[in-house]
Amino acid sequence: MTDDNNEEIKMRFCPDCKRTLPVTDFNKGGRTPDGYRRTCKDCTHAENKESRQLIRLDIMIHYSGNPPKCECCGETNLEFLTMDHINGDGAKHRKEDSGANHICTWIKRNKYPEGFRVLCMNCNFAHGKFGYCPHKTESKLIHELPENYEHRRFRNWSHKVTVDDVLEIRRRYEAGETKSSLAKEFGITVHGVDNIIARRRWKEV
Repeated sequence: MTDDNNEEIKMRFCPDCKRTLPVTDFNKGGRTPDGYRRTCKDCTHAENKESRQLIRLDIMIHYSGNPPKCECCGETNLEFLTMDHINGDGAKHRKEDSGANHICTWIKRNKYPEGFRVLCMNCNFAHGKFGYCPHKTESKLIHELPENYEHRRFRNWSHKVTVDDVLEIRRRYEAGETKSSLAKEFGITVHGVDNIIARRRWKEV
């Protein structure tokens, strides 16, 4: 086989897919005499992908049984399962050991240490975000909107101002008071007063 410049391109045989391919379809770094991997890039990729899945399955079976399941809710779909640091120190672990970014490989290499469990993504997120999972502990979040929500939801920029304050600021500005004097009295910035007057904030009040 030759390229457009009539230079001969070396060919190699991949024993896995039984194809004869240009050496450019093989990764370098193998222990073969010519310095290329034994299998082509496609087969190497497929083999690595399968290997990662087998390691992941092995780890999950070790920590949760066969078939693997979420310790919290019992979810069994492998696509939803993940490894969790029981003490919640996963971020610290990854910072101290970059190898822990690939947690299943790290666990296998370190001979299945304690301190890990299998959780589904939902339970893992809930533990990381809220410190508990609603499958086991009553939810601590607000589940109903309060009657005055339409007014309260516009207060996120400042808890110093109430609905009555907003109405008073607008009335007094229209009566001739300056933005700076209003800002000083109500304990907010001039920009905040300007937002109230221009209805960029509290526009439904």
